[in-house]
Amino acid sequence: VAWDAQAMNYLAQGLSVIPLAPKQKGPKLAGWSAFCENQMDPEFAKSFYGKNHNIGLCLGEASGLMAVDVDTDDEKLLSAIGKILPYSPVKKRGAKGYTAFYKYEGQTSQSFKNGKDGIDILCHGRQTVLPNSIHPTGIKYTWISEKTLLDVPKDDFPSISETCIGQLRALFKPKEEPVP
Repeated sequence: VAWDAQAMNYLAQGLSVIPLAPKQKGPKLAGWSAFCENQMDPEFAKSFYGKNHNIGLCLGEASGLMAVDVDTDDEKLLSAIGKILPYSPVKKRGAKGYTAFYKYEGQTSQSFKNGKDGIDILCHGRQTVLPNSIHPTGIKYTWISEKTLLDVPKDDFPSISETCIGQLRALFKPKEEPVP
């Protein structure tokens, strides 16, 4: 992954990015979450040149974005989620499912799981891996939307409401068993 040019492009767009270990999802820097509040200085970013790092987007205040990470390939569940989530102009894919980007407006991070399927609402203090990074399985992260984060100004991303998040949560609540 070319951290060199890609990181500079994201920083120039006002997006806060951090280096991740090669072929990993985890941040390379101790104290990385500080970059969720303030963008990395471009001169400091240059110190990671030539090291083949994956790229992580710090979510929340500094980037003005949050992400909904849909971690399933179950068609029925994907359809139900698609009926709830507002349209996002930017989506990416890693090993399965997809991640859609939205405007950060103080939402809090949450996770909803049901077996191997789940959704992560990623907000301030979290990060997500960006394309052309390499997933630990060897798969390359890709954009699955026509536009990327470099094509859409932060203020043009749609909002996601607490009502919407509640509807997503309801998809993952265990079904109550009828009393015999």
